[in-house]
Amino acid sequence: MAGTNASGRPGGNPEIKKYSFKPKTNKTFEKFMGVRMSTELYEAIKSVGENYQDQLRAHLEEIYLGKQNNADAD
Repeated sequence: MAGTNASGRPGGNPEIKKYSFKPKTNKTFEKFMGVRMSTELYEAIKSVGENYQDQLRAHLEEIYLGKQNNADAD
Protein backbone atom coordinates (compact mmCIF):
# COMPACT_ATOMS: atom_id res chain seq x y z
CA MET A 1 0.00 0.00 0.00
CA ALA A 2 1.95 2.97 -1.24
CA GLY A 3 1.51 6.21 0.63
CA THR A 4 0.00 4.84 3.83
CA ASN A 5 1.54 4.68 7.27
CA ALA A 6 1.63 0.88 6.96
CA SER A 7 3.89 1.12 3.91
CA GLY A 8 6.84 2.45 5.89
CA ARG A 9 7.06 5.89 4.30
CA PRO A 10 4.03 8.07 3.77
CA GLY A 11 3.99 9.51 0.26
CA GLY A 12 6.54 7.06 -1.13
CA ASN A 13 10.05 7.97 -2.26
CA PRO A 14 10.16 11.44 -3.83
CA GLU A 15 13.52 10.66 -5.48
CA ILE A 16 12.49 7.35 -7.06
CA LYS A 17 13.84 8.36 -10.51
CA LYS A 18 17.29 8.84 -8.97
CA TYR A 19 17.43 5.19 -7.87
CA SER A 20 15.47 3.51 -10.67
CA PHE A 21 16.87 0.94 -13.09
CA LYS A 22 18.79 2.46 -16.00
CA PRO A 23 19.45 0.13 -18.98
CA LYS A 24 22.92 0.07 -20.51
CA THR A 25 21.57 -0.05 -24.07
CA ASN A 26 18.59 1.27 -26.00
CA LYS A 27 17.45 -2.29 -26.75
CA THR A 28 14.52 -3.62 -24.79
CA PHE A 29 14.68 -7.18 -23.55
CA GLU A 30 11.05 -8.28 -23.59
CA LYS A 31 11.37 -12.01 -24.16
CA PHE A 32 12.60 -14.72 -21.83
CA MET A 33 14.18 -17.97 -22.94
CA GLY A 34 14.91 -20.79 -20.52
CA VAL A 35 17.74 -23.14 -21.43
CA ARG A 36 18.64 -26.41 -19.76
CA MET A 37 22.36 -26.98 -19.21
CA SER A 38 24.72 -29.02 -17.11
CA THR A 39 25.64 -27.90 -13.61
CA GLU A 40 29.24 -27.40 -14.74
CA LEU A 41 28.25 -25.06 -17.58
CA TYR A 42 25.84 -23.18 -15.32
CA GLU A 43 28.52 -22.60 -12.69
CA ALA A 44 31.05 -21.56 -15.35
CA ILE A 45 28.68 -18.96 -16.79
CA LYS A 46 27.71 -17.61 -13.37
CA SER A 47 31.39 -17.33 -12.39
CA VAL A 48 31.96 -14.77 -15.17
CA GLY A 49 30.75 -12.09 -12.78
CA GLU A 50 27.90 -9.75 -12.07
CA ASN A 51 27.17 -8.97 -15.72
CA TYR A 52 27.13 -12.55 -17.00
CA GLN A 53 23.71 -11.94 -18.58
CA ASP A 54 25.03 -9.13 -20.77
CA GLN A 55 28.04 -11.19 -21.85
CA LEU A 56 25.85 -14.19 -22.63
CA ARG A 57 23.50 -12.01 -24.73
CA ALA A 58 26.50 -10.61 -26.62
CA HIS A 59 27.83 -14.10 -27.40
CA LEU A 60 24.41 -15.29 -28.56
CA GLU A 61 24.12 -12.23 -30.79
CA GLU A 62 27.58 -12.92 -32.26
CA ILE A 63 26.57 -16.50 -33.04
CA TYR A 64 23.31 -15.39 -34.64
CA LEU A 65 24.88 -12.59 -36.67
CA GLY A 66 27.73 -14.88 -37.74
CA LYS A 67 25.26 -17.44 -39.08
CA GLN A 68 23.30 -14.68 -40.79
CA ASN A 69 26.44 -13.35 -42.48
CA ASN A 70 27.44 -16.86 -43.61
CA ALA A 71 23.99 -17.39 -45.13
CA ASP A 72 24.25 -14.06 -46.98
CA ALA A 73 27.63 -15.06 -48.41
CA ASP A 74 26.20 -18.26 -49.98
